[in-house]
Amino acid sequence: MPRIKRYLSDEYVLFHLEDLSEEILLVPEQVSMLTGRGLEKLKADREADNPPPYVQHEEGSPHYYRVGDVRDYLRSLKSFRNNAERVRYFKEHEINGADELAPLAVERRKRFDAEMSASAMEQRRELEVRRRKASREFLGFESFDDYLTNALPDDEWPFTLASGKPIEFFMSLGIGGDHLPGEGVECRWLSLDEYLTMRRAAALQERQEREAAELRAAADEATTEPLPAYERPVVSGKSAGRL
Repeated sequence: MPRIKRYLSDEYVLFHLEDLSEEILLVPEQVSMLTGRGLEKLKADREADNPPPYVQHEEGSPHYYRVGDVRDYLRSLKSFRNNAERVRYFKEHEINGADELAPLAVERRKRFDAEMSASAMEQRRELEVRRRKASREFLGFESFDDYLTNALPDDEWPFTLASGKPIEFFMSLGIGGDHLPGEGVECRWLSLDEYLTMRRAAALQERQEREAAELRAAADEATTEPLPAYERPVVSGKSAGRL
């Protein structure tokens, strides 16, 4: 059986579904968690061409589901206030949400095709060239990788400091406030020397915290048997009792 790779944790998918890119792939277990349909039901849906649509890299490979398709599927599901509504709906629709989902899936395919067209890719390349040029003019380097590779010790780059840990500024913009501490966050220019020193200190602290957590977990799992009571040696045929 081919190994199925989870791109995101179940907890993150459950609580941040609306924030995820529509192109991210989910595994069937995650779709089952979100839709309430068991794995066998999802398998039957795939075989019967029922929604939600799925992705397969090649014949015989694992099945995945795009976040956008799953979101649209959940939004397309019809809610019923009473049995009369349910009966009336299923007289006109065989599968709940299928008819409503179909045009959304077609629109997504068109959008993906447009984004992957030669003209769109050329436009993205031109934008990347402009971005690098603007970055070089404003920051002195084309990118953060360029900065790490070519910066001198006193050359600076903008960073977000989260509890003392430096995070590349533009990368931090995509993290979101939910994943940054509520306090102790600031933005500063750091030299290469300052960045490397602070990053090393943060890495050492993270390692110490991880090792401490592992030790605590190991201690919690360990079962300690009570020590046997010590008995005094027998003197003149009588036990001297226990300590």
